[in-house]
Amino acid sequence: MNRRILSLAMPFCLVAAALAANERRAAWYVPADAFVAIGYDGSHPGIQATTLHQFMAEPEVAASLAQWRPLVNKALDAIDKESGLDIGPALRMAVGCDLVVGLVAKPEKQGEPGGVLAAHVGAAGTPARNAVEKLVKGLLAKAKADSAKTTKVGAAQVTTFVDKDGEPHCVAFDGEFFLATDTEALARRALAADGEKLAARLGAERPVLRMRYDHQAMLKGLGAEIDAEGRRTLDALGISAVRTIEMTVVPRGRRLVTQVTMDMPDAAKLGGVAKWFVDAPPADRELLKRVPATATLFWQTSMNAAGLWDGIWEAIAKGAPDEVAEAKEGLAEFEGKLGLKVRDAFLAPLDRGTVVLANRAGGLLSDSLVVVQRVKDGRALERGIAQLVNRLDLLLMDAGGQMGAVRTALKPFRYRGHTCFYLWIMGAPALGMPGWAPCYAKLGDVFVFAKHPLDLKDYLDFVADKAPSVLDNAEFRTLLKAVPQNATSISYGNWTEAVVALYNTVAPFTMLFQGFHEQLGIPQGIDVANMPSSRLIRRYSRGTVSYSVMENGRYRLAMEGDGVEFLSPHVAPIAGGAILAGMLLPALSRARGEARRVTDMNNLRQIGMACQAYQAEHNRYPSGLSELVAKGMLRNKEALVSKADDAPPKLRGGLPSSYMSCFDKFPKREFSRDFPVAAMMVWDRQAFFRGRRNVLFFDTHVESVDEARFAQLLRELEAHVKQHTKDRKAATEF
Repeated sequence: MNRRILSLAMPFCLVAAALAANERRAAWYVPADAFVAIGYDGSHPGIQATTLHQFMAEPEVAASLAQWRPLVNKALDAIDKESGLDIGPALRMAVGCDLVVGLVAKPEKQGEPGGVLAAHVGAAGTPARNAVEKLVKGLLAKAKADSAKTTKVGAAQVTTFVDKDGEPHCVAFDGEFFLATDTEALARRALAADGEKLAARLGAERPVLRMRYDHQAMLKGLGAEIDAEGRRTLDALGISAVRTIEMTVVPRGRRLVTQVTMDMPDAAKLGGVAKWFVDAPPADRELLKRVPATATLFWQTSMNAAGLWDGIWEAIAKGAPDEVAEAKEGLAEFEGKLGLKVRDAFLAPLDRGTVVLANRAGGLLSDSLVVVQRVKDGRALERGIAQLVNRLDLLLMDAGGQMGAVRTALKPFRYRGHTCFYLWIMGAPALGMPGWAPCYAKLGDVFVFAKHPLDLKDYLDFVADKAPSVLDNAEFRTLLKAVPQNATSISYGNWTEAVVALYNTVAPFTMLFQGFHEQLGIPQGIDVANMPSSRLIRRYSRGTVSYSVMENGRYRLAMEGDGVEFLSPHVAPIAGGAILAGMLLPALSRARGEARRVTDMNNLRQIGMACQAYQAEHNRYPSGLSELVAKGMLRNKEALVSKADDAPPKLRGGLPSSYMSCFDKFPKREFSRDFPVAAMMVWDRQAFFRGRRNVLFFDTHVESVDEARFAQLLRELEAHVKQHTKDRKAATEF
């Protein structure tokens, strides 16, 4: 009976699996050769099961967030007012959408890359779809007259237009998806059913957040623009062997797992610092027994310090070959003063196996710091430390005339049966190291280093009292199950009390917003005094574990825990990624426009130099810009076309040009060398850059001016032409 049920159910399961595999997502519209892709999936069903979602759903948190709503609404209204578009509603809807932004090198491999945005906005009539359609209508209403045109690509209606700043745009709705690109050609690639897409290169796991960089796609599309020095730097860092670097945040049950993955199938070609990371063997978990259960943060690694030193010098030699000799001379001089070799004295004696411990329960100023290091030649290391301190004492005495009485020594003390040493410093240098008196003790095959004898004594108490280690921590043992056995580094942190203390200190200061409601333009004011309780923050602030591992040509860093991620010690990857995305997305458009504006200015400067060269040779200015090319004064004809101009008209002689000159505007007048230098000579034919034009003056300087200033300069030019020019005797058509 069970077999019959299984046989009947199997076809339905296969059909369901096929449908799930073929489910279209926003990443399907991004071409596979995109070298940067940032995706966010606010519709991910797994979010609701996570601790973060539970925290946000707490009545205290929901009520507190509602208090900030007037400020958020005011910010969105300001965006709408400044842009003259309904952007706010679309942004609100985007929170729950699946969307991806990608950068793709143009097929001709010239100019800045093209951008693709794809978002799942739902069927016609849904709130998200209505908000985006309203935004598109606003964009088209502000486009240049007669620039919009619509074509059909498959089942999608594709509309291209040029905005008032001269920037090209292309938008389309394909079923429940919205698409925006720079050009129609890129839109056709995104919509092509038979084209290779980014979605096919992504893993089966569905993340909430993805940031992906494809280094090989970047080299293929933009490699020609990387100079020799840049390529040397990439080789030096070992990046040339990397295929992709990707950060994802994936819901797995209650946890949001953050991963950073570097795909490098040809890892044998790695060099420099990168080789140091991936060549490490699995971390020695016996060292976890040496981690106190009271540590709020620790990091264990099996990486080799001498290998890191060698990797750094290899990177310098490859990335800056001209400077490596000078750097080595400086190192040799420094080592000569110390009377020892840094690598031989301090790094070669170290074995694989390092644990860095921190205890932040006491607050920022009283943080303890301890390093537990396996050592294979303890005598050599102690000789190096002693020689370093002795030589340092001599050097400080020699400098005593400038720094006052200065002495240093390595002083011993006994504690809990161990002989310990600390660095004693007298004089001005001690003022620059408050709270620091570096010290160490030898415990069998490990050395324990600390920033102060108090930290060292606390650790020796843990050893002597056989106090619980982190392996006795039930939360850590649970999280450790997620760490692969071949992990090369392991880290764990839980600083609940420090988080609560910081929260209790900072939270009351948010009330300052209540004093600026008039400046913020919120008549009814805001109320942010009723914050979530410390008890709630403590309940959701739990430990997290992170690790690194090299598997099948993929180097992976991962972080996960059962608490709220932004309350955890390992929040840096998520916070850094969110900040990067927040900075990158709005900056892409601005950076592209700024690059075009700078290129446009450089074009004008080239034209200005050519005009001055023509005047110096012919004792007059040319009859038009075409004459500069005909006479060989402007050999770079591409300087006549701005990247912001999609349809430059042709000058006399048939050359396309994005610029108008006073010579072309007044072809029957002759301009001599005594023409006023404050007058404009050449200018953008249109206001390409957000209502501004670049203008070249006769003294060859370039300015960016608004339309009111341009109109004034044009009137001044007409007056100067009447007063300082004469009829041209013979005009030659160029």
